Amino acid sequence: MTGKTHEHEYHSVVTGARRRLRVYTPPGYETESAAAYPVLYLLHGRGGGVDTWLREGRANLIMDALLAEGRARPMVLAMPDGHFFGTDWKERRDTKIRAFATDLYQCVIPEVERLYRVGREGKDRALAGLSMGGGQTISAGMARPEMFGAFGIFSAGLWPEVTPLVEPALPQLRATPPHPLWVGIGRNDQLYGHCVKLRRMLEAAGVPFTYHEDDTGHTWDAWRDYLERFAPLLFRAP
Repeated sequence: MTGKTHEHEYHSVVTGARRRLRVYTPPGYETESAAAYPVLYLLHGRGGGVDTWLREGRANLIMDALLAEGRARPMVLAMPDGHFFGTDWKERRDTKIRAFATDLYQCVIPEVERLYRVGREGKDRALAGLSMGGGQTISAGMARPEMFGAFGIFSAGLWPEVTPLVEPALPQLRATPPHPLWVGIGRNDQLYGHCVKLRRMLEAAGVPFTYHEDDTGHTWDAWRDYLERFAPLLFRAP
């Protein structure tokens, strides 16, 4: 059995325009009408877009395989567009980070919860992203740990604009650790140094996390592998 992919548009309070959203529903979603599903919000990188996790990342195929093998819980994947005010994340990064967070909380999550049978508590949501999307996971998600039960950081870490947003949340992340907070990076990745900064901050703050390091670079081979490692850990009892 295979899941289904869907496309939606919603009105963004940030841009005042329509924005696209892609969603994957697992096999059985249409027939199990009483079930509420957890949601993984999956974010793309600077060079990607709203379709990238399906096209290059093959997220739907990865989830189909994991579910067929009984390795993951059935879940919905929601894949929003992470770009605001241009596609170069280096320019006006602080503005773009805050715009993404506003859109995520005021538009994307409410839209997913309006359209789909999903849980509406923090424990029913996870947030993960690669590269730019990993930075957004830290700055928008980890900065509000009550909103999510798990985080995945793929080939990303700390930037100067990201660090002050997550630092105030470190005591809460330590007191109520995400399950899991999963960090993956390749030793040949161009953002390895940013990930080292993240790892050191978490260690100094006493925030538990799962760390995976390999010999990959900044590539889809790595990110597909990271999703396959991360997804089976989600929405399970600690």
